[in-house]
Amino acid sequence: MDTPTTQTIPAERIKEGVGFQVVNVLNREGEYVRQLRCYGTEEQARARAEIGLLHDTNPRWRVLRKIILGH
Repeated sequence: MDTPTTQTIPAERIKEGVGFQVVNVLNREGEYVRQLRCYGTEEQARARAEIGLLHDTNPRWRVLRKIILGH
């Protein structure tokens, strides 16, 4: 699979406060994986993007889960 260049990576669409956020999902190497669209704050959207790449045994998973739930 070809690695997309910065010209082919779609733009993120972030709204202030709560709303539909569109964020790019990047892997550990910083390579573009996909776009994620979800309802919530920017922080919650970025947490959802990161949690999809982690296993639930990773200590960071619990932190991200709390962010998603709004705690």
